[in-house]
Amino acid sequence: MVKTITFDQLKTAVENAYTACKDLQGGQNAHYIPYLANVDSSLFGISVCLPDGRVISVGDTAYRLGIESVSKVHTAILALRQQGAQSLLEKIGADATGLPFNSIFAILLENDHPSTPLVNAGAIAACSLVEPVGDADGKWKAIVDNMTDLLGSAPVLIDELYHSESATNFQNRSIAWLLRDYDRLYDDPAMALDLYTRQCSLGVTAEQLAISAATIAAEGRNPVTDKQVFDVVQRARGGVLFIDEAYALVNAESANDFGHEAIEVILKNMEDHRKDLIVIVAGYTDRMEQFIHANPGLESRFNKYFFFEDYDGKQLMEIFRSMCKKNGYTLSEEGEQFMEKDLQGLYEERDENFGNARDVRNLFEQAVARQADRVSQLEAPTKEQLMELKPEDLEENDYGV
Repeated sequence: MVKTITFDQLKTAVENAYTACKDLQGGQNAHYIPYLANVDSSLFGISVCLPDGRVISVGDTAYRLGIESVSKVHTAILALRQQGAQSLLEKIGADATGLPFNSIFAILLENDHPSTPLVNAGAIAACSLVEPVGDADGKWKAIVDNMTDLLGSAPVLIDELYHSESATNFQNRSIAWLLRDYDRLYDDPAMALDLYTRQCSLGVTAEQLAISAATIAAEGRNPVTDKQVFDVVQRARGGVLFIDEAYALVNAESANDFGHEAIEVILKNMEDHRKDLIVIVAGYTDRMEQFIHANPGLESRFNKYFFFEDYDGKQLMEIFRSMCKKNGYTLSEEGEQFMEKDLQGLYEERDENFGNARDVRNLFEQAVARQADRVSQLEAPTKEQLMELKPEDLEENDYGV
């Protein structure tokens, strides 16, 4: 069942959470950086950015705090944008180390590999990957511009924090030179370390971080500025980009829909990265023909077509049985007979919107929901009763058979 939460309800929930937590005094400031040890520990706020760009904030959300390790996420995204997923995987990795974030030993255990851009070693390596190579000012501009796009507004360097970190980052210095010794840095070690230290010293507000999180959740489109910061095509480089119901990109009538812009991005990446990007588009045959003919670039680049017949009644029944088995459900004998007839009817009366296995999945989920309502009325149901689907669980459907 889908439950809608209103803006006012969500705002009340945020305010209640703030009230419940604002007086908690546990924990302590990070003390390995002198500046952080002296930050007012009573500061507290909550910001939530919604998909439509509205922001709910309560408390000290306008205070600029040092972004510190959260910056690793932003620079990892920048490296993905510039290098592609496969390159980042090969040069840094994507696995948790299971050790402290600033561990030197983790580098040795990972066979000289930083392992992930979300620990210090990987984050320093990510800064070394940022383009343009050998240009500290150019790299810094790229890092700040990328972060600004994600945050929706510019961060501000906290000079006192930067100097405090630079004077005490002995462990990170060791990490940088160890990575250099293992050929896991891709630019000057001192430059990469300084870029990492500076990005950690950028001041941001809780509201900016909320907007950044919403941008990442929206696959790169900032809900406040409406800018497309990154896209799924960039993440797919080195692999396969699969787009189901691709014709939705050309059926847009709203001025706020960016389907045509997305097509241009796809076409450009197919041209620029033809050796490391495979694009597959899929959907209903008639609508896919409209999609292919909607842009001359699509016609020229998509020249291999595969057509698949609809599943018939028996095949749909096999799919339904497999869903039952996978989820631990059984069909009663009467339920089996009912579904065989029902799915044959679904196949025979199919139209252009026939969803094949997707329709079967919907029927299965509806049946499970009705079965749960039914067995909840039993006083002491057995395990078999809890997992058995009967005709009364299956009889209602959306296609009228």
